[in-house]
Amino acid sequence: MTPRKAIVVSGCNSDYFHYLRDLLHSFFACGAAQKYDFGVIDGGLAADQLDWLRNFGVHTIVKPDWPISGLEGQPEWYKVCIGRPFFPNFFPAWDVIVYLDSDTWLQNSDVLDAAVEGARQDGFAALPITDRSLWPLKVQTNVVFSMQWHMNCLEQYFGPEIARQFQLHPILSGSLFAGRRDAPHWAVWQQLMAQGLRRKIYYDIDQASMTLAVHQSNFPTHFLPLHHHWIGHLGPIGLDTRTATYVEPYLPHHPISSISLAAHSKTDPVMLRTTDGRTLSRLLRYGQQGKRFSINVALAGGQQIVDGIASPRFRQSVFDAIGSESAVRFLQIGAMDGVSFDPMHAAVRRYGWSGTFVEPMPEYVERLRRNMTGLPNLNFVQAAIGEASGRSAMHRVRPQAVESGRVPPWAAGLSSLVPERTPLSGKGLTAEQHQLVQAELETVEVDCLSFADFEAAHGIAGFDVLLIDTEGYDWKVLSQIDLARHAPKCVHMEILHLPPDEIAMTISLLSGAGYACYAMDDGNDLLALRHDFGLAHFHMI
Repeated sequence: MTPRKAIVVSGCNSDYFHYLRDLLHSFFACGAAQKYDFGVIDGGLAADQLDWLRNFGVHTIVKPDWPISGLEGQPEWYKVCIGRPFFPNFFPAWDVIVYLDSDTWLQNSDVLDAAVEGARQDGFAALPITDRSLWPLKVQTNVVFSMQWHMNCLEQYFGPEIARQFQLHPILSGSLFAGRRDAPHWAVWQQLMAQGLRRKIYYDIDQASMTLAVHQSNFPTHFLPLHHHWIGHLGPIGLDTRTATYVEPYLPHHPISSISLAAHSKTDPVMLRTTDGRTLSRLLRYGQQGKRFSINVALAGGQQIVDGIASPRFRQSVFDAIGSESAVRFLQIGAMDGVSFDPMHAAVRRYGWSGTFVEPMPEYVERLRRNMTGLPNLNFVQAAIGEASGRSAMHRVRPQAVESGRVPPWAAGLSSLVPERTPLSGKGLTAEQHQLVQAELETVEVDCLSFADFEAAHGIAGFDVLLIDTEGYDWKVLSQIDLARHAPKCVHMEILHLPPDEIAMTISLLSGAGYACYAMDDGNDLLALRHDFGLAHFHMI
């Protein structure tokens, strides 16, 4: 029999058939079926599932006998694990055999091309589970756990001396490998598999014995990069929002070729770093990657559900997208001096936006006017937005105390109608900081307007950007605004000093009005994008 081109092999029992089906769909969708055959190891598939595989285009289905004696009585799916070193016997008609776990799917065929060519060159191709993407602090726990697991496997199957000798050698993925049919690696792997099974019968013997076979034999082996086969649970994956494809989370953002749904990534959303600066949460399952999922994020005041996390870079991209449009109008409530603690001031200057600043403190209104000198079409309203119009007491740190350095600069932004929610009452401060702030507190009577009275008095007929920063009063302001009528493309609102119930009401109000809500990565603010705007300018998957 003359060997043909390479075959891609997978296998499972009936419980994992839905994953195998996804793998086959992706195999055909990415064009791999035009280059490679596909084979299946029957590890306990049902009759109707076998029929589906034959009708779908699988070239061969193998139901092997136990290749190692003494395993009779083990479940059928175990043949898929311990049969891997014996693939040349199972698939003798192909010169190169590529294995993919059934819970893997293909985004493109690059991994198959590299694995086949690597096996042809060196006899065997494997994937070390090591990469720069796995070493950020938040990911190290998973990596360290994997290394401990590797050490334990080597010790249980091959003894403590082998474990010490090879504990620092990189773990090789058991969910992807390729071998030339005549490569010497298979025989060594078979021997180590049998040796390990004499000590313990367990599902991970295949990965441990393959890793040891490669490192101990020193046979030439072609090592593949992690972006060819991403291990879903180990760390955040990248998402290119221009092409809606998964990529490495760091530059140069190589496309991910295949994704292994290891551990919890089979069923739970995982973290994604987008190329435009957001952090999202998505299921990695094939066919599910375009669906929206919420993410639990620690926000000020407690756990809330949002659509993702936004970086300052993404926020700037939002302002730039709005800036590309003509006649942009904004409304900023709690403007301070228009520069300090202000994420929008650069966009106002760069794009010449028109709009209205609302600020109750006279000193800051004066500075605001000076800072905006030379910019046309700006209105300045010296007032606070309250639940009712009239005069109200606003609490703050004396501006002179900030200017003289008696208190830190951040104290300048603490003017509030609800001081008990802010550091003015000592929240979040050390005892020393609280004492300094308390010594410089003052109360100022300011004009207050309800939002209805404000928009009627100043002709507010709509705005593209809404910024609210009112030191704990933010929900009370937002709740008065008719979002359907004013229809801002973007809402940026401080939530740092809000209680959990008002944060939840804020997110619920915005989501119900057709906005995707993102927590800023410092947890202090919320960025909400109107869906039609987001879809037009960003890949809002």
